[in-house]
Amino acid sequence: MRQSPKAKAAESIKSRYLGAQAPVLRPDSGVRDAEKFLVDLKAIDVADAPQEVQQSMARMISVVEANLAMRRAGGNVDAANDRVVDALKELLRALEKWRGQPF
Repeated sequence: MRQSPKAKAAESIKSRYLGAQAPVLRPDSGVRDAEKFLVDLKAIDVADAPQEVQQSMARMISVVEANLAMRRAGGNVDAANDRVVDALKELLRALEKWRGQPF
């Protein structure tokens, strides 16, 4: 049975996201973890996703970029990590809404 383009796009985003995960939230994570996570996020193709998913991914990328900048500056990343968690929740809600099932 062939998957619809919507289902294929959703599954691709899901599998790429799960592969990326969020190493920036580990207590021992550093700049390299954040850099890799950012590269992985930017590699996820959301072109076939609804606008809400695209906007949520753009916000996630922006928040991870800010997290990385804070790490490079040697600052306290607690607040930056909280923003990553909030952006992640927003992205997951958008993906669940689009797919019609839990992510």
